[in-house]
Amino acid sequence: MSHQFEYTQLVQRYHCRPYFLVAQRQANGNRSYHMLPAAPKATSYGLDIYHRLIR
Repeated sequence: MSHQFEYTQLVQRYHCRPYFLVAQRQANGNRSYHMLPAAPKATSYGLDIYHRLIR
């Protein structure tokens, strides 16, 4: 698991078939706390938590 999107892009490009997991997220933003196989995303959801706690 990596929080660095650029790194995951390099791994995918130069290594054979990495296995990535992402946290499952429902359409309404709720988290199920399940990890699912999927390609890495270019963005994270940390900002929604930040805005909820800071504002």
